[in-house]
Amino acid sequence: MSTPFPTHELMTENIAICAYLGYRETDRGTEAGYRRAYMSKCSGTSD
Repeated sequence: MSTPFPTHELMTENIAICAYLGYRETDRGTEAGYRRAYMSKCSGTSD
C-alpha cells in the first residue's frame, strides 16, 4: 500500500476521483483543525 495522503472530507469530488483512480479511503481524522480523509493506493503485489 502506498503512503496515505489527506484530502478534506467534504471534498467529495476529490474522494470520488481518487476512488476512480484506484485509491481507497483508509482513515479519517482531524489534522491541524481540518477534518481529513486519508487515501492510499494498493500496489497490487503480494509479497
